[in-house]
Amino acid sequence: MIDSNDRLRKARQDRGYATPTDAANAFGWNVNTYRSHENGNRGISKSAAIKYATAFNVSVGWLLTGVEKSGTNKEHSISTKTGINQIPIRYVPLLELGQVYMGISNDGFSEVDQKFIGISGLSKLSEDVIAVEIPDNSMVENPFVKGVSFTAGDVAVIDKKAKIVPGDYILALVPSLEEAVIRKYKAIKVDNDGFAHIELVPLNSDYPTIPVEGYLEEIVVGKIVQRISNI
Repeated sequence: MIDSNDRLRKARQDRGYATPTDAANAFGWNVNTYRSHENGNRGISKSAAIKYATAFNVSVGWLLTGVEKSGTNKEHSISTKTGINQIPIRYVPLLELGQVYMGISNDGFSEVDQKFIGISGLSKLSEDVIAVEIPDNSMVENPFVKGVSFTAGDVAVIDKKAKIVPGDYILALVPSLEEAVIRKYKAIKVDNDGFAHIELVPLNSDYPTIPVEGYLEEIVVGKIVQRISNI
């Protein structure tokens, strides 16, 4: 009987990765976790199946059940090159700002609602990377500056471990508003113990600057390190 771990191994081999380690390193997965899925020591959840099916260009249904014998996981697929010219792609959680504020961890999503996005060029970033879709035009400069402004529908890639300095674009929590926002970081005062008085500044003057007080580690979720344009 062929089980899901056997199908995962076949999908990985068909995609051109000689070993589980090669695949895990290429996509930024934890090597031990991936190995345990492929050798059958750990069951493959639907959220993990989405991630693997996307990377290996197979259907989630086939990977989990074997029913769908062919076809691409169209909902989550991304075009990549194989072999020595392959572009490394990492699959990271794609969140809504409301999910960020509620503090939902990667493992806290319902499997039905779990979403991932494939992103290239993340090899030098930490493993703690997420992506957030921009919901409004608060970060659109007037006049519009391509490559600087964030329009509604763009995706911001956030490294939660990156060091921030004034002027960086960050994802931050605003307890007084019970929401998370994407804004430019302006430091008013930061004490030696990390307690800070900061301002979260929009690029669009139609939106307000938000003053926030608190410990930086509790305010700042991460630094925006990449923008994926919707236009």
